[in-house]
Amino acid sequence: MSPKSAVLAITYRCNSRCTMCDIWQKKDLPPDLPAAFYRRLPASLREVNLSGGEPVLRNDLPEIIAAIQERCRGVRIIISTNGLLPQRTVELLEGHPEIGVRVSIDGLEEEHDRIRGIPGSYAKGLETLDRLQRAGFRDLGISYTISAGSAPRLAALKKLADERGMEFTCSVVHSSEFYFGDQAEEVPNREAHIAELIALERQQLRSCRPKEWFRAYYTEGLIRKLRGERRMIPCLALEEFFYLDPYGNVYPCNVLDRPIGNLREHSYDELVRQAPETLAYVRSCPVQCWMVCTAAPAMRRNIVVPGLWICRRMLAGRKPQTRVATLPERAR
Repeated sequence: MSPKSAVLAITYRCNSRCTMCDIWQKKDLPPDLPAAFYRRLPASLREVNLSGGEPVLRNDLPEIIAAIQERCRGVRIIISTNGLLPQRTVELLEGHPEIGVRVSIDGLEEEHDRIRGIPGSYAKGLETLDRLQRAGFRDLGISYTISAGSAPRLAALKKLADERGMEFTCSVVHSSEFYFGDQAEEVPNREAHIAELIALERQQLRSCRPKEWFRAYYTEGLIRKLRGERRMIPCLALEEFFYLDPYGNVYPCNVLDRPIGNLREHSYDELVRQAPETLAYVRSCPVQCWMVCTAAPAMRRNIVVPGLWICRRMLAGRKPQTRVATLPERAR
């Protein structure tokens, strides 16, 4: 196997108290893997997301980055952070302006602070992005997770990202027995959020940038997820993507609780070869998740599928029936 993408949770320690994630409640955690361990990653990786917990709590984050870049030549590294430590984040990433950073913003000020459980977290998140931008970082963005606790804020948060010249990504809350915890009660008010997603999809399809057309395909997947429909493209977890916990355990993704072994004991290829049942299970997985980390690799591998969807939508000129307000266009 030659996976191209991975999410690496480099710690489960977290300084946030999110309502839609239970990672911060994990107790009696064993030591995190040392930075040198990450030289055992598959050299085929081309995109790595460093997540957690909160990744900037690792004092050796620069060493982890160096180990990954040494092992996986030309890799794109993106750090997902809550943004609560602006100065520390800039200091840890000093000398690495090529690193991407996505800060979680889940609503406007009071709402975000309530969802994250930390007063002032909204202001800190924006400060982190602004400091990084002034320091010369270009691959920056806002990540918005739709949950029961969030009002429909997609339009406002996308505008916020656009005004700063940053990327914007959106996801839907998921449950995970071993990672996020059971978040069934955090399933959002579907219709209100679907309306905003439909507006976003329309905007993306009107763009003159092909990248936005493929983002529209991903947005359609979020709409279908909220409607309880099947995912739009088969999952290629373990083939194109995997999830690694802070202790070396390899999972198909960060939702499916079927670990295939530990990277400290065997190479990735050996682990996958020893788990044919899990590989077969993934191909017909009943979870039907829809996250960037697993959807994007599948889209890249089978680009004809989203390509045909885009063509059909554009040729038909079909518009969703839901009546929604149009998102503001970003000036280009």
